[in-house]
Amino acid sequence: MSDKNYCYIPDQSRVQIVCEITRGYDTAEYTVILLDDEGKPSKGTSETRTIEASKTFPIDSLHEITHPPSDLIQLTNVHGPAILNTLRSRFQQDSIYTSIGPILIACNPFRWIKGVYEKEVILAYFRGERNQSEHPHVFAMAHDSLMGLQFGKNQSLIISGESGAG
Repeated sequence: MSDKNYCYIPDQSRVQIVCEITRGYDTAEYTVILLDDEGKPSKGTSETRTIEASKTFPIDSLHEITHPPSDLIQLTNVHGPAILNTLRSRFQQDSIYTSIGPILIACNPFRWIKGVYEKEVILAYFRGERNQSEHPHVFAMAHDSLMGLQFGKNQSLIISGESGAG
């Protein structure tokens, strides 16, 4: 938490953007803050907009913007823009898997990403060295399912996606 107030506001070209609230209540003036890869404001990229407060979504932790959690349950503010920003940020870092508790979200990169499906990765999940909460992966889901079967746990596995996804 910082001394400044931040929020997401809708944007035509980027869907949503991170802003610093400079003043206002029901209708407020917002200074748009575009962040660099280190979470610092980019130079020369500010603009001022006026928008209704009801169209904003709060950000209590800028750290979550630059270091998105691997499990959406860890988000300080759980709302559409925070979820979308987390998925987008992780995807841009080639982290195509994100969990929300026991649920795995996979974003198809439509390309091969080195280090995602190698033998060493399979073995790390198989041995239980990595878990779903800290390192979400389809292999973690497979490991948890296998352990459930071995210990007689009742379980269901639902795989859903767009037509042709599987």
